Amino acid sequence: MRSLGYPRIISVENFRNPNFELVADCLDWLVQRFDESADIDDDISTEQDRVTFLKNVSKVFMSKARVKLNIKRLYAADGYAHASHPSHHRPLSNHPATKSQIR
Repeated sequence: MRSLGYPRIISVENFRNPNFELVADCLDWLVQRFDESADIDDDISTEQDRVTFLKNVSKVFMSKARVKLNIKRLYAADGYAHASHPSHHRPLSNHPATKSQIR
């Protein structure tokens, strides 16, 4: 996030416990980077507000960047939210594409 210009320092430690506020801040900042005219209500005070926020952010990412977000994982907002695919758990050197490129 630092290399993208995000103004706060973020550590994995920030996500040892669920931290939806930080996730929402990051997503809101990223949405503004993709589309300055995007008008997303950033009220996340209730569960329904958080779900609505994530759905709206997801729509912007899909339409502007062709990126599909896993909003269930984002809602959890913990240190394991990124590990939705088994390939995240093995070292790159064991990845099948890497092995075929080495040979």
